[in-house]
Amino acid sequence: MKVRLFLFGFWAVFVLSCTPATFTVAPGPIKEAYKPVECPSLPFALDIHVKEEETASDFLAKENVIYSFQSGKYLKQLSSLYLRPCLDRGPEKEEALPFVSLSTGDLKVKRVAGPSLLSSDRIRVEVDLDVHVFYDLVVLYRFSVSGSGEAPVSILGSESARKAAEQAYAEAIRKIPPKLAEVLSDLKRSKTVKEREIEAKLKLGQPPSQLHGDFVALANLCRLIKAYPEALSAAKRVIEADPKDCAAYEALALTYMDRGDWREAEKSLKKALEIDPKRNVATVLLGRLYLKSERYEEAAQALSRVGSFKGLPSLHMGRFKEAADYDTQFLNDSITTGIGVRIDKSEDHVFITEVMPSSPAEKAGLMPGDEILGVNGQSVRGFEPTKVLEALRGEEGSEVSLLVKRSGWDKPQHIKVKRERIATSRLVPWVLSRRALAFRALGKKEEFIKDAEAAYKLNPRSKWAKSVMAIALMDMGRPLEALGLLEDVAEDPFTGLLKGIAYARLGDMRKASEVYAELPEELHYTQSALFRGYLSDLQAHLKPYKEALLKEAKAQEGKGLYKDAIRGYAEYLKLADQKEAKELRSYIADLMAKQPHLFALPEEARRAVIRAEAYASEGKLEKAIEEYKEALKLSPFFPGLYKALAYSYAQLKDYRKAIRNLEIYLELYPDAPDARAAKDELYRWEFMMQRGD
Repeated sequence: MKVRLFLFGFWAVFVLSCTPATFTVAPGPIKEAYKPVECPSLPFALDIHVKEEETASDFLAKENVIYSFQSGKYLKQLSSLYLRPCLDRGPEKEEALPFVSLSTGDLKVKRVAGPSLLSSDRIRVEVDLDVHVFYDLVVLYRFSVSGSGEAPVSILGSESARKAAEQAYAEAIRKIPPKLAEVLSDLKRSKTVKEREIEAKLKLGQPPSQLHGDFVALANLCRLIKAYPEALSAAKRVIEADPKDCAAYEALALTYMDRGDWREAEKSLKKALEIDPKRNVATVLLGRLYLKSERYEEAAQALSRVGSFKGLPSLHMGRFKEAADYDTQFLNDSITTGIGVRIDKSEDHVFITEVMPSSPAEKAGLMPGDEILGVNGQSVRGFEPTKVLEALRGEEGSEVSLLVKRSGWDKPQHIKVKRERIATSRLVPWVLSRRALAFRALGKKEEFIKDAEAAYKLNPRSKWAKSVMAIALMDMGRPLEALGLLEDVAEDPFTGLLKGIAYARLGDMRKASEVYAELPEELHYTQSALFRGYLSDLQAHLKPYKEALLKEAKAQEGKGLYKDAIRGYAEYLKLADQKEAKELRSYIADLMAKQPHLFALPEEARRAVIRAEAYASEGKLEKAIEEYKEALKLSPFFPGLYKALAYSYAQLKDYRKAIRNLEIYLELYPDAPDARAAKDELYRWEFMMQRGD
């Protein structure tokens, strides 16, 4: 028995001596003095996504020690300090939701000799970070950056590792902005680089099954530069290898959406949801598809679980109170009153991990890594972060005094910060802007102005915030200032509407009519109650101007100046609403029957038709449509152009546009020899649309 006890005791000592010690390494107050980062120009702003719970470990065999790093917290703190200032600078792309995802790909810990014989050994940390860029919630590019750091070995091994890790992560993160600028500033070049990367990996023997992420990124790159066949090919290649790859179906759907092929896009997204019914990306994209194709009831159903999007379908359906209520629910969960910092604790030290953009803390000069020693004269050493946050919160407009310690300062400094409403989600300005529009539609002008100003204050780069602020300025009788805001907003139909209204309110009807004439055709047939309201507003402003054009054209016709009259009618057509356009085409049909020679195609229009027919014969229907539209600008009353457009759209299965153009053909040429066949074609297309073909 004694022998057995002795052997057991010896074995226990042996096992314990072989069990490695584990040092948990967490970030704390920044030790290195802040070095300003040079921010290159980016085409749009991006958010940062980090999994704070991420950890990374390495085993140092010589010391029998495992270093376990709270790598997610390092990424959160140091990306907020060195990366966010660069990513917040570009124009906002709220609908595309672009973001950068950061994770630790590899981490190594080494013990290295000091720089001289008399100096102590050093702990060296080397990190490789994986950087994924997402656009429209699908990966757009992937790259890696690396960094390293060293610190003298101390009695507390974790403290040496903490300092070295801080340097390593900071060095790696500072390399991200220039790489992002290189990738995003020239997507055609990035596509070529990505193709070469894939080719090189395949030559090295890497199987295609391991390159799914690369092919999905390539598909998204091709889509954004409108290389649609290549985008479809890249996505389908992934699906052939793995029919359950949801990201590939999402990339496929985005490409179909950009081409206007709603049916194929919907099929792809439903396939992704069939594979994974809880997949958020496919859910959001399906909701966006329904919004773009104006299937608002289905959009509401698809987005019912997505708080930031929930009110959008209601806004377009004219359910403005419902839209405002949904947006209020989201905003109540996403707005607080404070100074706009996130904090953490390391031992007894309370420090800032993140400073929110445009927050009072940022305005006061606070930075990630700053240590908070006291709040309003009371020491917070050893306090839990939740208790410190409670002290930082208070009434909007009230002031809080912080005692802050920062590396590089001779002594701690007192900093006063005024509390404000803080957005905890980047989407708050967008949702505030939408609620503002709902309030305006409900006649709640004060609430509208308040939300418009709040959205613009939170993010003056937001397209939506600029748009609603421009409307507010117009309502306050300041259309010139509104135009100044809108000049910096990326062109889209809604922005065009607002610009037209601003010019009209300035009394510049010529410019307002030019803007109106450039609005996309689809806007005149929109099912959106929101867009219809602003379209009606612009049309009401233009009514006297239109009536004068029509009166002048009829006067020219009365004088026998038919060519001048037709030009006048063409100008009027550009500004006419659906009813007015139909009445004019009916009138022109009678005139054309009497004097067909007046409506012959001019030579430049003929050239465009020849180009269109050539493109159509090659299967390039989108190009053919562009040429037919160019011809229509020169000859807007030529029936055959609308017929050609109708059949081109039908081949693309865009039956709504096909029907619209064939109806115009029949309005201009009611006695056409093929009128009966054209009407039957309309019935067939209507059936195809109802069936979902």
